[in-house]
Amino acid sequence: MPELRDQIVVSETGVFIPRNVFGQRARIIDVLDQLGAFAAQPEIKTAATFKQVELLDCSSELQWINEHREEYLGQWVALSGDRLLSHGLDAREVANAARAAGIKTPFLAQVDPIEELPFGGW
Repeated sequence: MPELRDQIVVSETGVFIPRNVFGQRARIIDVLDQLGAFAAQPEIKTAATFKQVELLDCSSELQWINEHREEYLGQWVALSGDRLLSHGLDAREVANAARAAGIKTPFLAQVDPIEELPFGGW
């Protein structure tokens, strides 16, 4: 069985092919062919190498950033929902501190100022 990082993922919106599978054209075509992607009217089938994933809801994290933007401008923040795990100028250090707090995949973002669109006038 292939490792999780080698799996091709299919969702309603498309196909995700991991970077380390790039260049393995025969494998990709074989898997897509098994699913009937090249048939005139493709049948939906499942294959062991395909995994459906749920979309992530990051609305709490984005709201937190909007509410605390001025406090953390220019810094990296690691969040879990509306909870700040770590922050600082080095993204790697911020991510490592968040993982050390027990969060396997924290939401990581650099807090930038909101830039207004230029006014073009009449």
